[in-house]
Amino acid sequence: MNSDDILTELIAQTSVDPALGRDILEATQWNLSEAIATLNAFTVTEPSEAELHAEEVAALERYSKENEEKKKKDGQTKSSQSSNLRGMSFVSPNVVSYFHKTAKMKTPQESKEDEELIDEDFFHHSFMLPDFSSYPEDFRQYLWQHLVETTHLVNLEKSGYLNWWAATGQCPKLTPLHTSGDGNCLLHAVSLGMWGFHDRELLLRTLLCRLLTTTDQGAGIHRRWKFQIEKRNKDAGGLIFSDEEWETEWREIVNTSSCQDRNEPDVTKPTKSEATHTGVAPTGIDMKPLTSVSSRGSIYRPSYESLEEVHVFALAHVLKRPIIVIANKVLKGVHGEDLAPIYFSGIYLPLEYHPNSCYKSPMVLAYESAHFSPLLSEEKKGGSKYDRCSNRTDVIIPLVTPDGKLLPVQFMTDPKKASEAEDNRLNKEMQEGKFPDDVMRLLETYLMIRWIQLDQSGITQPYCASDDVTEWALPKERFAAAKITYETQPAYQRELVSNYIDHARMKYDEQKQTSSTETGVQSDQMAQQAEIVVSKPPNHNMHQVQEEKTKKPAKVVTPKLESKSLGSPPPLLPITPVGKPRSSDRRDGGYSRDRISGIGLDTSAASTLCRSVGCNNVASEALSGYCPKCYPKTRTIV
Repeated sequence: MNSDDILTELIAQTSVDPALGRDILEATQWNLSEAIATLNAFTVTEPSEAELHAEEVAALERYSKENEEKKKKDGQTKSSQSSNLRGMSFVSPNVVSYFHKTAKMKTPQESKEDEELIDEDFFHHSFMLPDFSSYPEDFRQYLWQHLVETTHLVNLEKSGYLNWWAATGQCPKLTPLHTSGDGNCLLHAVSLGMWGFHDRELLLRTLLCRLLTTTDQGAGIHRRWKFQIEKRNKDAGGLIFSDEEWETEWREIVNTSSCQDRNEPDVTKPTKSEATHTGVAPTGIDMKPLTSVSSRGSIYRPSYESLEEVHVFALAHVLKRPIIVIANKVLKGVHGEDLAPIYFSGIYLPLEYHPNSCYKSPMVLAYESAHFSPLLSEEKKGGSKYDRCSNRTDVIIPLVTPDGKLLPVQFMTDPKKASEAEDNRLNKEMQEGKFPDDVMRLLETYLMIRWIQLDQSGITQPYCASDDVTEWALPKERFAAAKITYETQPAYQRELVSNYIDHARMKYDEQKQTSSTETGVQSDQMAQQAEIVVSKPPNHNMHQVQEEKTKKPAKVVTPKLESKSLGSPPPLLPITPVGKPRSSDRRDGGYSRDRISGIGLDTSAASTLCRSVGCNNVASEALSGYCPKCYPKTRTIV
């Protein structure tokens, strides 16, 4: 199995987060059973929170200690070579420090709270990947392996929801960037899409929680959320919540947006009266980053509550910028069966802000396997084949599915301003493949809309390299798309990318050199063994040889069930009549390794035996691995 198959199997068996699963597989050299055992070591059944915290820390410390000992014994491993290539900021930490110094503004004097604000211009940034095609193929694959969220790319392209618009060659593909899976992947993905680094200091999460708990926009988000969920429950079978249950649901929404590490044993839950929308932050919700957790380094990995669709909607208000999520509509099982609907796909507009105060270039995210990642465009030089729909600073993202239906506009209806009947009418028209005037006018106020007509006669390539692709009929009519502009890029982007490429090239060269050195050492060892055999003159005194073998019989050892150098032991060989050659025996002058290990002989002792089955005489390399007695017989056979 390749790495993606192993990761898929690990997720199927353990339901682990994809990014965490990949990290553990890399640390265990892609050994599935060892990765499952490592995950099981972190799992405790119904302990107290204090016991859970202590056991997790102890397990991580043991794992870290064992990993360090393995590195000292075996040298630099694959995981250590690639661990700092998963994010560009690891290579240039000074860039992150520079950003936080320049982006943060002090609190206005009229504000009573001791908090920092962010210059909103920094929310207008859009990060762009380098042009991978400009690098040699082997190095390009190396970069792709460490930067790209391959699972997202393959699964979403197979299901037909991603990059179908690139089939005609008119619009460029978007690539999902690797994102850490610690429960904060939504904020990580947005931070990567804007600035090129993860939200490890919980800056965006802090602003998200603050918006839900202390602003008027939070109250509007609550109204829209309740209306949409109530309508969804009604369509699903008529589930009705009481007022108390609605308060409990919203309290949980607010609580999960906090910066509190869910592994901390002293989490304080707010009371139900504290989670109401009164413009006051609920007591017990930590809206500030926990620096004590991040200071523990690799020994302890913080983890946060996973977020929902309403948090994506709220985040669009934090950024004052639309967010588009590309996702499957249905969660599939291991065997491809439908398990549950997925509601993340759609367009999220900052509807509680006036359009004039918002930035119209959207953030585009991928959602797959309960994990977010940013969808980024590659920087293209002049004369790109995609100039018909985009240029070096603009990219087009369709607002429809491959069948031409408009993506759902999430939380579109405010019950204060529109009726349920109006909402039903608009959604029905969109499901029929229409573009309702009211919806398009709304989209045009928050997005830069372009109308695209795909030239299907000019299809030059499939949008997915895999044969296992869902067949989609591309839209035959023109459809709505949004323009993503890269005019406002981070000032440090070129430095960040350049430093990362240089560091990755250095790691790539080191890996190649290490690989070639190991190959050379193995070749030298084989050559030395062959030289020893050749330098030993054949002994023609057969009686003396028989006496020596009688005094020192061949050493017999028990076959090892596990071997790091040879892997699993080969199956037992069938019994062959003496003197009858087997097709599995090698004819290149050496003794078959499978034959030696299969019968349990020590390879150092068997390397000087005659190739003829049943002969215990000393072999000679000059006689092609036969003894002087058996060599003449081979001439007659050949």
